[in-house]
Amino acid sequence: MINWYIPLYLGVILILFLFPHIGSFPNLQVYTEGRSGFGGLSTGTNLLLSRLISGDLLAFAIIYVLLFGVLGGIAFAFTVLASLLIYVLILYKLRKKKGIQSIHDLLRTQSDTNSYRYHLLVLFGINIGNMLLQLAALKYLLGPYFLQSSHRIVFFMVVFSFIYAGLGGFEALNKGAKPQMILVFFTTALITVSVFLEKGVYATYQDLVIIPLNPLSFSEWTILVLTGIIILTSQYLLDHSLWHSVYRLKPQRQYSILLITIFCVFAISMGYSAITIYGMSETILTGNIILQVLEQNNSIVLLNLYIITVFIAVFSSYALNLFSSVLLYYKFREIDHPVKESNPIKRGYIFSLFINLLVGTFFLFLLYSSLIEVISGLGILYASLIIPYLITLFRTTYSQRFFAYSGLIPLILGVYLHMRFGFFYTPILCLSLSIALQACLSFLEKMQEIIKTG
Repeated sequence: MINWYIPLYLGVILILFLFPHIGSFPNLQVYTEGRSGFGGLSTGTNLLLSRLISGDLLAFAIIYVLLFGVLGGIAFAFTVLASLLIYVLILYKLRKKKGIQSIHDLLRTQSDTNSYRYHLLVLFGINIGNMLLQLAALKYLLGPYFLQSSHRIVFFMVVFSFIYAGLGGFEALNKGAKPQMILVFFTTALITVSVFLEKGVYATYQDLVIIPLNPLSFSEWTILVLTGIIILTSQYLLDHSLWHSVYRLKPQRQYSILLITIFCVFAISMGYSAITIYGMSETILTGNIILQVLEQNNSIVLLNLYIITVFIAVFSSYALNLFSSVLLYYKFREIDHPVKESNPIKRGYIFSLFINLLVGTFFLFLLYSSLIEVISGLGILYASLIIPYLITLFRTTYSQRFFAYSGLIPLILGVYLHMRFGFFYTPILCLSLSIALQACLSFLEKMQEIIKTG
């Protein structure tokens, strides 16, 4: 039996633990960057993990195994690994641009005013989509338990995330990451070891080999992995909360922190895949498979620990995206009205509350949409907008303004194809179209230069 008061009490304890950091900011810089300076090996790793170990990571570690068996779990883990390594490689290339202290500085340097405003809106839209994705993942992981108390769960998510991120600022997020991640890793290790010792590894293997695992052809497997890498890499690169966290790391420790973080995220995805494999050996084949395994084993303590872990994974990522949305609001206002030190923080409080209520209400209208439907829509968004965004970050010469907006064309086409035909590989089509479109625009720009100089 799930005791919903346990995560509620722990949420209250977390807020009390962070109470000194809530609503006590002498200026806007302390609110957005904290008092502790750059994050070191411990604090920086925990901060990144609080964003990357998210509800969608846990959910898709389960989905891949349920759909494609043991190899599906391995494929997802290596998809995460490849996506994070690509992110680190791009970050390394961007570090060569001197004097850049944040992703905003880079976008402002590389764009005119209208393009910069457009990119901020894109990042803001991605934040809202990621918040909805976390709530959809929470619904998937809890299954019927979520639907029984959906309004209360969403209400408490909105309230706690507003206090934690909206009022607490970056300092609260930074301080709260460590106890949350300790609990996540402890619970994952405890559940994984406990369920396998309950039955035995060899007995689990004997039960598993008789289950059909939906083998895929090489072409299907390639499309599956490629689509996963495109969606996940684009999500990371367009995630403003992740960029802000990375730029708050000590420069000399940045790559060490990122490599440790990648290893930890890889381990978590493999751990949840392993628990799902055990559930399949017990012929449990639903999304809330881990809940059913723990209920079947009468593990009341582990059951409630798992619920807490799921809430932490969803809550920490959701809160970081909420805080990131407030930062983008400040940056957007700075374009025309430089922020003064009188009352911008209070405006941020109000804006975070408004966005939180908006996302929570909108999710309740999408309550019966599946997680696959949500990630499919977001995948098209990520794949369509990533190429113009990367070109903006890396270009060395000023290009025409419409280059920044060119991602809207594959986005519109991708939405149409998905709604009309429901193609699984629509993100690949959107990315390919975006690349082809950028190539055509670059060719036309070169031709214009040749004509002018000719």
